Amino acid sequence: MVLGLLVTELVINACKHAFRGRDQGVITVRLDALEDGRQRLTVADDGIGLPAGFDPGASTGVGMRLLQGFVQQLEGTLAREGPPGTRFVGTFPGAADARAA
Repeated sequence: MVLGLLVTELVINACKHAFRGRDQGVITVRLDALEDGRQRLTVADDGIGLPAGFDPGASTGVGMRLLQGFVQQLEGTLAREGPPGTRFVGTFPGAADARAA
């Protein structure tokens, strides 16, 4: 359940912020099983990207605080990549959502 909430929040953030000044854009969601048993979640968009110097860990916005809480419950990490666009990559122990339910 928590993994679903994390994906939902990342997609909502992309919809709200990534495509300003555009009529359309692409959001990609991918979940991979890694060889070491962990899971990797990638949510990426082809939007305008985050502002230079943006630090998700220092953000006081509700969305970023939610993301941090979900990642903590899943005992994982979340990294931001880009430009171009914005890509969030989360890595979690295997069956992460079952433990956090």
